[in-house]
Amino acid sequence: MTNHTYTHSHPLRLTIFGQPRTKSNIRSSVWSKKSKRVIQFKDPEVAAYELGIAGQARQQLEKLGHTDRDIPVFLGPVVASFRFYFQRRPTNSDVANYFKSAADALNGIVWLDDKLIVRIHGEKFHDKLRPRIEVEVWEFEEVSDENPEAD
Repeated sequence: MTNHTYTHSHPLRLTIFGQPRTKSNIRSSVWSKKSKRVIQFKDPEVAAYELGIAGQARQQLEKLGHTDRDIPVFLGPVVASFRFYFQRRPTNSDVANYFKSAADALNGIVWLDDKLIVRIHGEKFHDKLRPRIEVEVWEFEEVSDENPEAD
């Protein structure tokens, strides 16, 4: 039998200040007469938002002692928890869309790629004065209950 466990007793914790945004409007399209196809590109506002998340994460990681900008903190499977705090009460928003935007922004910084997230937890809250995203990340490891020496 295999159990799943987190190998760090204390997770990596980051707080990204600012109003959370979704990934739903991330792409804009333009018809290219030259190539005769639709070209999609990141919406400049969303691209700036993701750069802001990345910048805040890098600053916090440097304060925690992670100074090598070329190597993400986690290179293998991780568990991530996201808490999104909004200025207005979130009603019709889908937490998965907020997760995608924040997770993509942390690629290459916190984890190599967000496809390494094997378990995720997300919640939405209201905080009129301090909109933000709180992120916690643990390294993920499978541990077998079977004892190979018991044979």
